[in-house]
Amino acid sequence: MKIFNKIISIIFISIAFTNGDVSISRVYDINQDIADIINRNKGKLEIEGYISFQACDSSACIPVFQDISHLIFDHSFNQNVNTTESSLYEDFGFLITENLTTIENDNPFIPNWGNLTIQGFSPVSDTSVKYTFNFNINKGYHIFTTDTLLSPLGTGNTDIFWEENELIIAEKNYIEPVPYIKFNKVFKQNIGYHDGEEHIYTKNNVNEVQKSSSDSLFSFFIGAFIAGLAAIFTPCVFPMIPLTVSFFTNQNDKKQNLSGPFIYGLSIILIFIILGLGFSFVLGASALNALATSAVANLIFFFIFFIFALSFFGAFEITLPNSLLNKMNKKADQGGIVGIFFMAFTLVLISFSCTAPIVGSVLILSSDGEFLKPIIGMLGFSLSFALVFTLTATFPKSLDNLPKGFNLNSIKVFLGFVELAFSLKFLSKADLTNQWGILNREIYLAIWIVIFLLLGFYLLGKIKLYHDNDSDRIGVLRLFLAISSFSFVVAIFPGMFGAPLSWLSGYLPPPSTQEFDITERFDQIESHSIYKNFPSEVKFQNLKNFKMPLGLKGFYDYDEALKYSKKVNKPLFLDFTGFACENCRLMEHNVWAKPHILEMLKNDYIIVSLFVDSKYELSQEDWVNDGKKDITQLGLKNLYLQTEKFNNAAQPLYVVIDQNENILSEPVGYCSDDEFFNFLKKGIK
Repeated sequence: MKIFNKIISIIFISIAFTNGDVSISRVYDINQDIADIINRNKGKLEIEGYISFQACDSSACIPVFQDISHLIFDHSFNQNVNTTESSLYEDFGFLITENLTTIENDNPFIPNWGNLTIQGFSPVSDTSVKYTFNFNINKGYHIFTTDTLLSPLGTGNTDIFWEENELIIAEKNYIEPVPYIKFNKVFKQNIGYHDGEEHIYTKNNVNEVQKSSSDSLFSFFIGAFIAGLAAIFTPCVFPMIPLTVSFFTNQNDKKQNLSGPFIYGLSIILIFIILGLGFSFVLGASALNALATSAVANLIFFFIFFIFALSFFGAFEITLPNSLLNKMNKKADQGGIVGIFFMAFTLVLISFSCTAPIVGSVLILSSDGEFLKPIIGMLGFSLSFALVFTLTATFPKSLDNLPKGFNLNSIKVFLGFVELAFSLKFLSKADLTNQWGILNREIYLAIWIVIFLLLGFYLLGKIKLYHDNDSDRIGVLRLFLAISSFSFVVAIFPGMFGAPLSWLSGYLPPPSTQEFDITERFDQIESHSIYKNFPSEVKFQNLKNFKMPLGLKGFYDYDEALKYSKKVNKPLFLDFTGFACENCRLMEHNVWAKPHILEMLKNDYIIVSLFVDSKYELSQEDWVNDGKKDITQLGLKNLYLQTEKFNNAAQPLYVVIDQNENILSEPVGYCSDDEFFNFLKKGIK
């Protein structure tokens, strides 16, 4: 882990800077066609920017902004340029003025912290350069590191900004001396700064850094634990509760019933940690997204739920073969342990289909060299799972006094209907991500309507299976469950004609799959005047289910949207989403649909929806390379963009950037309408 590497290094090394000199560089990829661009500009091109830092003493910090500018020349136009004052790039065929001058502090409102020397550009390779500036810091003053994680609340770090230009095409890493790290009690975080003085890390310094790290890990653990509790209610996980009830109801051995739930919970934790870290370290964070969107995986999950539903209806009993148990161990209780472990493994594997984006956000830390933090995160996430399902596994021991009209068989049949309904979610995921078009919104709703109608009739005793008794009497609970089932059918029926059913957005296929949607027609009519100058065609718009909700118009390709954003001078709203993303649909229909939010999205932003689970094969000019291989699928390209630029693998993720790709508002995910509105409002300020 990075923080522990720093701690280890500072224990053995004292860090010293001579005469207060601190040199900082930023590496850039540059445009290989710059010579042609200079020629078009009559032989020279000016680039401007500024260096931002804070000059601090023990009592206060003063922000400092130093303007910088450079001219880029071509030899053929500028034969008399003094190359001793410029940097000659023979490979590129142009010169950059260096302005090798020391900038004195002459502002009476800024304390005499020292001075800044601009050393300018120098070659790194055939395709990149570095820009270097040097601080000479007076005693008693300091500046902050370039690392935002070691700056007060993520601001005030030393940085360099360039206005849009045709030389620099990508920013890369900073090069700076190792900063002095000290825990700040005011900001309650580690601060990294440079002052040019010698520092020896004492035991107290190290303890403070370790304490801060421990506090950070504890907060991370709590956050992961809460995320695990929230994931219980996702459509892939919640239906596993009745499976757990059924499984442990069939455990007859008293000793096993006492130990089984504990083994079940422990197995869930171990499998989550091992499976999650295995995916992350071996295949990377994108492997989790691949599992969640894999047609094969989701079809397997569908058949698992479907087979369990048939078992609950009484078609057959699911048991492990006795021969397998005998080979594993002759003792019956050890055979039970194997079954419990298999049940835990099934739970974890199926839950990954919904929890992969959440787990991926935790495990993406491992790709940055972290080790302990992903383990802590997975432990917190899986512990909440284990607690809920351990309690569920214990529940069957108290099923001695069932409500009137219920027995174990009728409970299993009830759960069978529920499992059958939820199994469609996995089939829908496979259908959406692969664009088969076999399970659109109308068909999905029609099947649900039939299932819950039959469930209602079963609860009223009008339908009986062969293991039910002949009693026509039902209890009060069964009556109210039947009423609930019929009410649910009535509530979802308008969805057949385009009603949004926003309260079910996470479970149903998106409205884009619906052939007849009357609400969409009205939304398009209302939005016509706003989008009258919008391009008639955008990239990927003809792909199946690529459609904006609520009558909104936007793009599906990042580069195309960014180009249009520059043209109309509006910020860009990045919507990292997925066809099979439940929370994305909930946000669109419950939050985006709020009138004041929808108005901002229509008038103030250029929207680009980036589907991370699209399997569409890109043409070669749209491929990107992640440093190891070419990315040829649209969904994987969008996921790579999300993880590389914003270090996040969860969907939805919403980011607001300007035309220069600077973040204007702190990215948010699934949130309340107030949070989302404030996020959008900050983006246009």
